[in-house]
Amino acid sequence: MINEIIEFIPTWNPDRLMMDFEKASMNAFGGS
Repeated sequence: MINEIIEFIPTWNPDRLMMDFEKASMNAFGGS
């Protein structure tokens, strides 16, 4: 899965990805 993400996003930034993932998770679970 990670390799697929890197292929689609050459300038992949792990820190930014995790931040976006946290935001998406919070929204999905009704977080503020």
